[in-house]
Amino acid sequence: MKLDKKRLRAHMKAKRESLPAEDRAAFDRQLQHELFYQSSWAKADSIGITVSVGSETDTSAVITRAWQEGKLTAAPVVEKGKMVFRYFSAMEELVAAPFGLLEPVSGKLAEKEDIDMIIVPGLAFNTSGYRLGYGGGYFDKYLSNYSGSTVSLVYPFQLIDSLPVEAYDIAVGKLLVAKEQKK
Repeated sequence: MKLDKKRLRAHMKAKRESLPAEDRAAFDRQLQHELFYQSSWAKADSIGITVSVGSETDTSAVITRAWQEGKLTAAPVVEKGKMVFRYFSAMEELVAAPFGLLEPVSGKLAEKEDIDMIIVPGLAFNTSGYRLGYGGGYFDKYLSNYSGSTVSLVYPFQLIDSLPVEAYDIAVGKLLVAKEQKK
């Protein structure tokens, strides 16, 4: 199972990185538009979100829109081997962390019950909402007793029929999947 996940991660990263910039931007705009019309977004006062890097689904516009709407934003940070979320209110508060991530290391700790919605990253997803993350199981552990809403922003090729699922994997509540653009 581990080898299959490792191979699938490498394949999905390569596929995402080969996506032309204009296609990625179009998918990102489409996903952002769909997210902003979700009732869970409208109801949320606090959003948990990763700060995208490289070829990941762009979250910068989502973060900016959250701030414009007066929502609090919190990003994940791994501390003592455990993932927590810390609030941030400006991109300048983020620092480079391991694996090329950007984290708000000095922000106030966000209590799990205070985060209304978490936008969950992933490399691949199945139609049941299970995801292949980056390894380590940090999100699955965090989500195991999280009661807020969860959503993932998914490029069309990231939705696959078969995905290795383990007993500890936690499904995302809602997948927003971009539609292929007609050329």
